[in-house]
Amino acid sequence: MPPLPESLRICAVCPNPCRSALGAGAAPPESRLPSPTAYLCYALAEGHLPPVPEIVASLRDLDTVRVCQERCVYGYRIAEDIAGFAAGLSAEAGHAA
Repeated sequence: MPPLPESLRICAVCPNPCRSALGAGAAPPESRLPSPTAYLCYALAEGHLPPVPEIVASLRDLDTVRVCQERCVYGYRIAEDIAGFAAGLSAEAGHAA
């Protein structure tokens, strides 16, 4: 399992003030927001979820995360951190095959 960046640990428990970047009328699925996506990475890193292809693939849908990260109060580049973590999962899966 690739190491989990500290930024994802913090984002996983953040209440998502960055969602204001989406505008008042936007209502993306909750699972596409930065905090739930970062928590998914955390759950994978801690072994609470298996790195099955469907979960790893969901970590590549980062359009909403990219919009929100512009308002991250910590200045994290969460989309890049999630993409890097997902790439590590994919690389490990390739070695396991």
